[in-house]
Amino acid sequence: MITYNNWTVQDDIFPLFKYILPMFESIFGQATMSKEPCSVYIDMNCSTAPVTAFNTTRIILKVKPGCFNQVAFQLGHELTHYAVRQTTNYQYTNCPIAAFEEPAAEAIALYILKLCAETWIRCSLYQYNTDYAKCFEAYRLDRYNEAAGIVPNNYGEWTSICNKFTGSLTSDTQRPNVSIMRNTLYDTFIQFPADIGLFIKYPLYIRSIPYEKLIDETIWRTAEPLKSSFISSICAIQPAV
Repeated sequence: MITYNNWTVQDDIFPLFKYILPMFESIFGQATMSKEPCSVYIDMNCSTAPVTAFNTTRIILKVKPGCFNQVAFQLGHELTHYAVRQTTNYQYTNCPIAAFEEPAAEAIALYILKLCAETWIRCSLYQYNTDYAKCFEAYRLDRYNEAAGIVPNNYGEWTSICNKFTGSLTSDTQRPNVSIMRNTLYDTFIQFPADIGLFIKYPLYIRSIPYEKLIDETIWRTAEPLKSSFISSICAIQPAV
């Protein structure tokens, strides 16, 4: 259900939702994406809230209905959090985990924009705007190119970046670091598109010992030996706990 100020949004949002949801089902599986009821709302006046803050689970998009590219990006971000939650009914609760999951959610959102640009003809809204694929691609490139700074070369440098995270990861001061991490993960997703769905299993391998790496990469790779290259790539940016 998609509502805006308690009214049903016109037909320009619901078809977009129906177009994007199967992309997530192909990545994470239909069972995952239909496991828990979830309502999607459009509310420009709402402050940012986690998708799990309500019962039933609620996703709030702060975007005008006609901005399909922004809707796709925000929806892609929040549906990633939803998918992670289905693994173990998990919701991150501290800054190191947020520093890992937030850039990943943005990276998957960029990947969804890429899919939208490539498959726009399949959406029922295509007949009303046949050129909108260019808008998805332009928005993806704008977000990707906003990153500033040098990509770290080793785990210690990544940890140094993650340790700088305080407060909101969406603040202007945090954006450069989040963007670097996001783009690194996005590049990994492009390299291993068939393995993206494995990302939502990361909560199963979180360490509990202080001052260790967030994720026990060795155990995860042992459990998924055929996916070791993908696991190593996404674990490269993990912070310490």
